[in-house]
Amino acid sequence: MGWAVAHIIVLFVCFTYHTHESHTISNRESTRETPRNPQRTRAALVTHAYKTDGAGGEYTDDEEETRSGRRPRVNREMGWKAAEKLIRHWKVLRGDNVMIIRGKDKGETGTIKRVIRSQNRVIVEGKNLVKKHIKQGQGHEGGIFAVEAPIHASNVQVLDPVTGKPCKVGVKYLEDGTKVRVSRGIGASESIIPRPEILKIRTTPRPTLLGPKDTPMDLVLEKTYDAKTGRGMPEL
Repeated sequence: MGWAVAHIIVLFVCFTYHTHESHTISNRESTRETPRNPQRTRAALVTHAYKTDGAGGEYTDDEEETRSGRRPRVNREMGWKAAEKLIRHWKVLRGDNVMIIRGKDKGETGTIKRVIRSQNRVIVEGKNLVKKHIKQGQGHEGGIFAVEAPIHASNVQVLDPVTGKPCKVGVKYLEDGTKVRVSRGIGASESIIPRPEILKIRTTPRPTLLGPKDTPMDLVLEKTYDAKTGRGMPEL
């Protein structure tokens, strides 16, 4: 009788251990399928790449992205941690006169040639030159050339238009509601930093002729509502 009871106990322990192991394996498989960090899922949904202009820069209109204040779009290969470090509100625009405050070209001034929003970097014309080996191809010769390497946006500062010294950039609104950039910081003149002229040049000219889907001007200027006569009011 005692051996039978012991045999039943052993079978019960084995059955309990097997059930526990099966639950553990199923939990591990479900954990692998579910992402640990919910932000990874949100970052994976951001799959839009940057728009590039003819010169290879990011965003064809810097003013549009600055005014809208929307979150920069990231590349598909970028992780969620790198996406969180992107500068959302850019105050340095293509065509600004800046001074390099760190690096081998510290203290030198130049004009921003390109803004790379996906890397938080800018290219200053004629600065931070590096040697690059280029193979010979159709239409160009090969050799060793000096090209501008990108500089992190935190390593440059915009020059004050009055004092000519590097300053911080702030934002304020004029009486008519226009949003402008102003110089800030110690010794700054707090004057308005003008918008670069190069950004006023459209890469794609506006069409001058009406297309098949354009509305004629006479229909655009036609007055279809008059409150006094009731013209254009819905019929109740």
